[in-house]
Amino acid sequence: MRSNDFPHGNSTWPNSRQVVARDLGDLPAPLRAELVAGERRATLRHAGSKSGLRAGRSLSTLVGLIKGDLEVDMAKMQHFAPNLIFSLLAFCACARSNDVEDSKVTQKAEQVAETVRQKAQVSEKAEGGQDLVKDKVTLKKTAKGEPVIEQTGEASSYGQEFQGKTTANGEKFDKNDLTAAHPTLPLGTKAKVTNLKNGKSVDVRINDRGPYVKGRDIDVSQGAAKKLDITKSGTAPVKIEAKLPSSETPTRSGSASASEETAHDNK
Repeated sequence: MRSNDFPHGNSTWPNSRQVVARDLGDLPAPLRAELVAGERRATLRHAGSKSGLRAGRSLSTLVGLIKGDLEVDMAKMQHFAPNLIFSLLAFCACARSNDVEDSKVTQKAEQVAETVRQKAQVSEKAEGGQDLVKDKVTLKKTAKGEPVIEQTGEASSYGQEFQGKTTANGEKFDKNDLTAAHPTLPLGTKAKVTNLKNGKSVDVRINDRGPYVKGRDIDVSQGAAKKLDITKSGTAPVKIEAKLPSSETPTRSGSASASEETAHDNK
């Protein structure tokens, strides 16, 4: 731009919009509006001054830089877009995999709960005068979405006469350990047993099969019986809240449970 391109005297220099208008068309509307508002506040108000011309050129340079930055950002987006898309797809696949796994766990819990329910129904019919509570089996979920099999029924205890004998999962029975025998829950299941008479509870691990006395739903070790305060009465109405293990511990081939080797009747 030459100085003799414009009239002198009372005439004014063209404002910077004339200098940079050709550069604003490609910019986003909000940015274009901000630049126009900025040039109105610039030194171009000093009409005819060389500083006005410099300001116009500076604003034009600024527009060019912004356009260049936008082009660089677009290039970066094109470079990172495939990686971003891949990450999103991987995340979706992982979430879907978790949903499938949760569905399998819930389905397994429903199957076990039904097996427990069927056994409890048979057991309740044989209880007679030992029917201490209405037998019931339901499937619930924790706040984290973990399935829990809840069962109400009758508990008894077993101890000294089975000390050292092999349990259904191959362990040696220790009457002082917090363990229990259950007819259908998977071996390795962790369960909270609550005495419905006094509210006392204990956490046990299912490592054996039993009870083999009609009308009983769970046999707890002497150690667990002390926690529940049923060593004197021998039996009690209980609530069992069982969380299934990730995989069932297999029973040793040919091994009988400790309580099966010597059927008992704690009264």
